[in-house]
Amino acid sequence: MRALLDRLKSHAPHGPWTREVLTLIARRPEVVSTELAAELGRPRPDSTLDLRKLAKLGLTHSLGGRLRVVTAG
Repeated sequence: MRALLDRLKSHAPHGPWTREVLTLIARRPEVVSTELAAELGRPRPDSTLDLRKLAKLGLTHSLGGRLRVVTAG
């Protein structure tokens, strides 16, 4: 999984993002994407694409528009 995350961030035009996004979501469970995008200083549509990539990998999920990092256990 780590290699896949490293590959995602290495291909991003805005630079490394995966760990930063996961850390922000973990620190602020149930944050909404508009707040997360603002905190990252990125347009919401761009950050939404990144969030979808993480969700597709099973690392995050959204319930009622609120984001959470998926944890083991």
